[in-house]
Amino acid sequence: MTVHTPIQADFRYDHADRRETGLTLSLSVFADRGHLRDAIREDALAVGLNIREAASLVVLREGAARPLGDVVIVDCPELDAATMAALVVLRQPMLGLGGLIALALVMPVSIPTGTEVVLNLVTLLVPAMLGVWLLLLIRQKSLSLVPSPVNRPLALFLAAGL
Repeated sequence: MTVHTPIQADFRYDHADRRETGLTLSLSVFADRGHLRDAIREDALAVGLNIREAASLVVLREGAARPLGDVVIVDCPELDAATMAALVVLRQPMLGLGGLIALALVMPVSIPTGTEVVLNLVTLLVPAMLGVWLLLLIRQKSLSLVPSPVNRPLALFLAAGL
C-alpha cells in the first residue's frame, strides 16, 4: 500500500528568490493622510515590493502623466469631483475623451497667454490624454497603431494643435 502525502504550497515571501526571477511587483501609493501612506509604504517594503511612488492625491490629480506601479493604492477619505474624475480616467482612459467633450460644452474656462491667443481647458487636456494613452501603450508593451488611412491626417491634426 502506497501512502501519498499532499503537496504543501509554499506561501513564504523570500525577497532574494523573487528579485532573482524578476517577479517583484512595483507599488504606487496615493493618500492624503501621511501616516496611512507611510504605513502602507513600510508594509509593502517589508514584504519585498518596490515602491514606485508614494505621494498625496494632489500629485496624482494635478501632476504630469507618468507610469504607475503594477499595483496602485488610492486612499480617498473625502471624494470631490476632481479626484473622482482623475480616478475614473485612471481606471478607464477612454472615458477621458467623453469627459473632454462634456467639459468643452459645460465649462467656459479660458486661460490668457499674454497674447491674443486664449487657451481653454480642453486645449490643455488633449495633450494630457494623449500622454496617458501613450504611457498605457508603453506599459502594455504594444506601442503600435492599427493600420488605417486616417492615422497620418489625425497625427498631423494633433501636432498642429500643440
